[in-house]
Amino acid sequence: MLGKYFDQTMEILALIASSEELEGLKNASFEDRPRAWSEFWRMRDPTPNTEANEALEEHLRRVRYATTHFSSLDSGWKTDRGQVYIKYGEPDQIDTSTDPYLQGEYLIWRYFSNNLVFVFYDRFGLGDYRLIQTSMP
Repeated sequence: MLGKYFDQTMEILALIASSEELEGLKNASFEDRPRAWSEFWRMRDPTPNTEANEALEEHLRRVRYATTHFSSLDSGWKTDRGQVYIKYGEPDQIDTSTDPYLQGEYLIWRYFSNNLVFVFYDRFGLGDYRLIQTSMP
């Protein structure tokens, strides 16, 4: 993650990290990257007294899930659904609706605890859902 795939890892982390955190990781020397990486995840660890880092494990699980379930014309983590999933996790509710005039389909993801709604639209019915509306300011 910190060697050959460093740039890709930084793109994925940009979904959850602040700009300051991301800059700190990017500006770390090659030799210092493992320490910076460990510190980044240590700060997010909900149970620092245990060996496991649940925040890192959950992040990696979400990236794997997005890659497996949302890949279409692009890698799953790069898609609109993949990026929302990585940032917010599993939606509390998913509604679907078809467009009566076209062949497309809408997906509406609802996150009740954050009071967020994301509307995705697959124009051609190929599984390539694009984010078209969100309740985020």
